[in-house]
Amino acid sequence: EGQKKGMEYIYRAANKRGSFTEFDMPSFSNQGWNISSEQMRKLIRAFRDLPCYVIFVAWEIDLEKESEKQHLWTPAFTNKFAGEAPGLVNDVYRLYIDRDGQRKLQTRRSRQVVAKDRTRKLPSELTDPTRSQIHDYWTGTLVAPPEEATTNGTRNGLRPLNRK
Repeated sequence: EGQKKGMEYIYRAANKRGSFTEFDMPSFSNQGWNISSEQMRKLIRAFRDLPCYVIFVAWEIDLEKESEKQHLWTPAFTNKFAGEAPGLVNDVYRLYIDRDGQRKLQTRRSRQVVAKDRTRKLPSELTDPTRSQIHDYWTGTLVAPPEEATTNGTRNGLRPLNRK
């Protein structure tokens, strides 16, 4: 939505330059999409430097949509920025509904999904996740199983932190 709002601004600015017949629609040739990508970079950088957790929510897009066999699901931005955006933030998760109707949160990259947990504090996959559960992993109240720290498995074991 942020990128769409930015494009609306770019469209309005282009429209003010002349009459409708001279309207210069933002495109790759006139750098409209590059302006949009730069707006998104500035937006993400402004929020990521705040002294609190910030969660961005985005639709997803299949970057390999031309291929019938290969898929690469990533946040839905322009193709170029979709490849860059995950590098601007610490964590990228994919929330989806599996074939059994279970909500799943994928926190690690796979062949088909762009995801990352830079903290390496969450399991690679959570079933029916909640914000408070994710926060508990971030703060150390919950700890991912030891094998999750070294492998990219899909086990979803919740283990409370042992306190003395």
